[in-house]
Amino acid sequence: MKSGSGRIPTPPPDGTCGERDATQSPRRLPGAFSPRARRGLSGFSLVELLIVIMILGLAAALVVPSAVRAARNERVRTCASNLRHLWQSMNEARQARGQWPEARGARFWGALAEGPNAAIEPDSPILRCPWSSERISYRGPRGDVDALVETDPMGADTPGDHGQGQGGTVLQKSGAVRIARETDPLWSAAAERTTP
Repeated sequence: MKSGSGRIPTPPPDGTCGERDATQSPRRLPGAFSPRARRGLSGFSLVELLIVIMILGLAAALVVPSAVRAARNERVRTCASNLRHLWQSMNEARQARGQWPEARGARFWGALAEGPNAAIEPDSPILRCPWSSERISYRGPRGDVDALVETDPMGADTPGDHGQGQGGTVLQKSGAVRIARETDPLWSAAAERTTP
């Protein structure tokens, strides 16, 4: 057959690859004339499909927990950042007024959003933990702030905001913010010295 004639050669009816002498065994082109190719079937076999599904399942099992952990860590960082901003705003307001607000508990932080010289907006997201739906979710000091030492908690998450048994974020009078587990002594101190 001439090259470039545009015709596709057809295989001999016996499935061999052309001329052979009597001493040679029949040769077949790999896969070219298989029963599958002759019927026009293509695609994945059931085994191949199951292997692909298994690989995708393993990949999801590895990726999903990491993504969930990353999202949780981002919320914890946002919560800590909110408390740090509250402390900075409250410290600036105290220096301007010359005293801490009289309010206690969550209203202590709400005082930042009150009056004509409010330091933050009343619906500011820094007033709440990212897990909470309340307008002001952080606990404030239970008593006189001046009586607290620098390492004493003056603000903290509401128990359960980070999940049951998870503890939460604690703001110390010095402005330091720590993530405390429920078994951490700082979390216990926050329960004693702060109130909703």
